[in-house]
Amino acid sequence: FVASKFCTADGHLPPDTPVPRIIEAVEGSLRRLRTDRIDLLHIHSCPRLERLLAPNFHEAFDRLKEQGKARFLGVSSHTPNLKEVADTAIDSGRFDVLMLAYHHGMGWELDTIIDRAAKRDVAVVAMKTLKGAKQANLSGFQNEAGSYTQAAFRWVLANPNVSCLVISFSELQHV
Repeated sequence: FVASKFCTADGHLPPDTPVPRIIEAVEGSLRRLRTDRIDLLHIHSCPRLERLLAPNFHEAFDRLKEQGKARFLGVSSHTPNLKEVADTAIDSGRFDVLMLAYHHGMGWELDTIIDRAAKRDVAVVAMKTLKGAKQANLSGFQNEAGSYTQAAFRWVLANPNVSCLVISFSELQHV
């Protein structure tokens, strides 16, 4: 299962990027990944509705899907506007996956968004799972875990409506 995003080596594509340029960027990812298809294509790092609903991103995705180059559309967000972005993505009916910041130290209730997504058959991938206060809400998970990291991952995956979590790394040896 291969996931990628609307992005280039220069950074995230702005919402007004022409459709051919978006498709070109995704085809560049396909070449680098040595594959002819991406399973999940994200509108990545989505802080505002303008980016989430950008017509050019959606037209490019539709074309790529028609060509068999992309299967599912996702969005990732972890900004102060996370609730607005996630709720709009769920309500739009356009997105198959939400990749959201979700960890035990979050200061507001994200479970209602995750529950709504599940009811709409929208998968949730948790990211930024190691942030937050190290002790808050983890006592029940640390007894079975060998480390803080394991306890944090167990907390995230204890939510049955979270499909999986992603782990960030910065060095090849971490793979």
